[in-house]
Amino acid sequence: MNSHLRRKVLIAYDNSDFSAKMFDWALGDILRGELDHVVLATVLDVQESTFIHTHWMRDSSAGRQGHARRVSTSEYDELTAHLKPLVERLIAKGVTAQIRVLKGDAKAKLVELAEEVRADLMIVGARGLGPIRRLTMGSVSDYCVHNAECPVLVAKSIDATLARSKGRRGSSEE
Repeated sequence: MNSHLRRKVLIAYDNSDFSAKMFDWALGDILRGELDHVVLATVLDVQESTFIHTHWMRDSSAGRQGHARRVSTSEYDELTAHLKPLVERLIAKGVTAQIRVLKGDAKAKLVELAEEVRADLMIVGARGLGPIRRLTMGSVSDYCVHNAECPVLVAKSIDATLARSKGRRGSSEE
């Protein structure tokens, strides 16, 4: 089936452990082989990006001190290469996929991308910010829920959900 005929699912991925678990859950319980097309998106905010600070920040002081810094082509290539194994897992399930690396404010960029690709569903994680950080930084998931034109699935408490999902799949295979 052509990707333009499939359900378009935008998955926000930030390379955190939570994001990896959310991806596993979506792959096992939400995505439908041969029927879905995934846009796997990460948004680079030089000051806040989990990708940049955890794995690829070559100048560790640049983002924290507020200096504007461009993401180099090699960093973009590294990010894309890091997401390719996830795309391979999607393809193995029969789900078509593409990677989108964006730069800017994650909240706004994800909503813009959802509109651009005409997403039928957006899946985002809830990082569990405390009330002070949520007030000062804003919640990406909350912003997406209130501003995206498509339905938004917010994944939280993923460990218990994964355990239940694996239990259901395991019992149905017997």
